[in-house]
Amino acid sequence: MGGRACARETKVLSLFPMAKAAGSEIDQASMMRYLNEMIWFPAAFLGPNIAWKTIDGSSAEVALTDKGKTVSAVMVFDSEGKPLNFVAKR
Repeated sequence: MGGRACARETKVLSLFPMAKAAGSEIDQASMMRYLNEMIWFPAAFLGPNIAWKTIDGSSAEVALTDKGKTVSAVMVFDSEGKPLNFVAKR
């Protein structure tokens, strides 16, 4: 991930600040998005900061930990092991 906390700023016409957010909620949201998008580069699921827990024959909980913070989701797979769904709490 990164060395700093994430911050998001929304601007009107890319010029005028309209909203700015930072802190633990943004960090958690960024981590969850990263976890979800790891499906596009599956080798990332083998990293030392990733933990897997089997739920049943077609689903598992995956957790991402970074700088003491953890997010997790349930991944559902088909009979060939291909991902079908990603479910996480907001």
